[in-house]
Amino acid sequence: MYEVDDDMDKFYYGKRDERKLLYLSEMACMTQKPVNTFLTGESAIGKSEMIKAVGRYIPASRYYSFTRISPTALNRYKTDEPSWTWNGKILAITELKGAEQASDVLRVLMSEGESRALITEKTSRGKMEAVLWEIEGKPTIVTSTADSTIEHQFATRCFAIEVDFTTAELRKILIYIAENETVGKEAKPNPNLIKRINKLKPYSVEIPYAVQIGKLWVAQLPRATRDLKNFFSLIRAHALVNQGKRSRSKSGALIATEDDYEVCRSFIPILYKNSFFGGLTHKDAQCLRAVKRLSEEKSYSKITPDGKQIEIKGGTIEDVMDIVAMSSGTASERLSSLVDLGVLVQYKRYEGNQRRPYVYSPAFELDAGTLPKYDKLMEVE
Repeated sequence: MYEVDDDMDKFYYGKRDERKLLYLSEMACMTQKPVNTFLTGESAIGKSEMIKAVGRYIPASRYYSFTRISPTALNRYKTDEPSWTWNGKILAITELKGAEQASDVLRVLMSEGESRALITEKTSRGKMEAVLWEIEGKPTIVTSTADSTIEHQFATRCFAIEVDFTTAELRKILIYIAENETVGKEAKPNPNLIKRINKLKPYSVEIPYAVQIGKLWVAQLPRATRDLKNFFSLIRAHALVNQGKRSRSKSGALIATEDDYEVCRSFIPILYKNSFFGGLTHKDAQCLRAVKRLSEEKSYSKITPDGKQIEIKGGTIEDVMDIVAMSSGTASERLSSLVDLGVLVQYKRYEGNQRRPYVYSPAFELDAGTLPKYDKLMEVE
């Protein structure tokens, strides 16, 4: 995987962890449990370019990239292979706006894994008759958008990867682009690397330490169940791309190793971040980021019933409104929603008999999520 990542610098600079995550999530299409992936972020931040760059390193026979599709395209798509299905294939739509009319079909595929629709259609005899439209197989979907409404609808159904850049990172990218313009040659992937990728075979993968991971996974995550499954998909994908170095079980499946776990464990902070923010509406995510920032900068005193004074790290509605542009009513509604989700804690405060504004604080450390090293993991009973 690291050889792929180094070679990918020819086409996409920066965000190495995010693009490795995207690569592994796409390669999971060759395992028994593929995962759909959705890139989020502001317009023109580089989401489509990342999808295109990573797509160069996916086996060509499994990668189907389009800029636009219609609602019936997937039902009617055919190849010269009589037994061809979408199973084990990647459907990459660089920008979801090119598939707005087909968004309902895509959401069903992400949630259910199949699509069967009975519609009326004019036949060759000129009559309107009921026709069954059925998508053959389940494609692994990769797409992106900057539309916050569509983003929320899709992000809750798949593995969400947020793409954003700091000013310093953008400066490095600009310099990189300028340096490559002086070369005057079209970059191409390493042909020997592509040849090895195209020789990879699909496999089922067994994870012998899956139970230990499940016992330690943070249950408070808004999408804990789905994200745990996505983490297992990453481990399986890493084992698959290293299949020449993996042993086989009696059933012929690859056996995931310590290395597969340790590599994917390094992505945990990003997975946790995406779990919080990728599954929220745009305004909820704004408020959560604001409270997180306030918890690092401000604190309020609270007197407990037994007379002790404690410090609460966080902020009030007024503090949040100083950071985000929304009304007090909207901010109050969104903060209450985050409390109901278990992501924030709401604290009451009094000065004498007078109640003061609630203080909102993260329910737990949003960025510190991790799993132990392999040797400690194996001590879990």
